[in-house]
Amino acid sequence: MKRVFWMTAVLILAVALVLGAGSMMDRMAGNQLRAQAEAMRDDVRATRAELERCLDEMEELERAFQMQERTTETLRARIEDFEAMDDSGVPGDQYDAYLETVDRFNESLPEWERLGEEYRETAERCRGMARMHNAQVDSLGTFLEEEELMDEPWGPSPPDEIPQPDPGG
Repeated sequence: MKRVFWMTAVLILAVALVLGAGSMMDRMAGNQLRAQAEAMRDDVRATRAELERCLDEMEELERAFQMQERTTETLRARIEDFEAMDDSGVPGDQYDAYLETVDRFNESLPEWERLGEEYRETAERCRGMARMHNAQVDSLGTFLEEEELMDEPWGPSPPDEIPQPDPGG
């Protein structure tokens, strides 16, 4: 009788240990999933911050490009004004000012081109970051849905639409 009692007690203890271990394993797996979701969320946030810095840089470049473009266009307009003064060409008393304006115009072109190219490159980089951010958000959403972790607002809102570069016009 004692033997049956101890065998039953050992069996009950073994079942309790197995159930406890299973519960502990489930909690550990849940913690791992939550940690994975948090890591994915942190990646989304880091990419979002990088994207916002890129958009700020793009905005600054756009302002610099537009300012340079106004300067270049003003010089071009002054050249056209000089050339329109007389049907036979630029008057002799205006020729030195005309040449100075042409020189300043020609000197402004490399900076105009450089800023335009830098703006286009930055815009492309920002679009790539936006695509990466959106893919990360989608992956995070899919993961949270598949793992039934949608009980919290995990993901950030999507970024604003990225404007297409149009530095030439």
